[in-house]
Amino acid sequence: SPDREMHRTGIYTLRTHIEVLKAQWFIKKVVKENPDTVFITCADHGHVNVKLLDIEEHQDLVDTLSNKLTLEKRARSFFVKEDRRKEFEDLFNKYYGEHFELLTKEEVLNIKLFGLGEPKEGVLDSFGDYVAISKDEYCIYSNKERKKKPKYKGHHAGGTKEEREIDISIFNE
Repeated sequence: SPDREMHRTGIYTLRTHIEVLKAQWFIKKVVKENPDTVFITCADHGHVNVKLLDIEEHQDLVDTLSNKLTLEKRARSFFVKEDRRKEFEDLFNKYYGEHFELLTKEEVLNIKLFGLGEPKEGVLDSFGDYVAISKDEYCIYSNKERKKKPKYKGHHAGGTKEEREIDISIFNE
């Protein structure tokens, strides 16, 4: 919490606000009980309210894929049939280019999108040929991978300023 509540209800809801207040109360209590200690808290990511886009609405695009979608819904990875990569790029940009930045696997690795250092063995197997990073409030999902539409109201892992910024706080009594 409050990550769970932001996923379920959104970031500006009473439920989320209550969870933030609980965290603040706990931090205040711990700081007060430990006056000789400096506490540093930080978030691991930001969060935004989202809207869902079902890739299954574009069967021509789905037909270019060789495997199911991977990674996060706001940083989607696509495995594409080798002989259909250009077609995939064109269709993806036609349907989602306004909302997502499409990068090849090589571009993702070159810009160190997921961090510095060498990936552990097997990690790159979960990366497809392309990664699409959300530029606004949209997520991509597939209704064939879920029995029902996801109930996300908030999410993270996209490329918006709100998701890239993290809060760091320092406390001392």
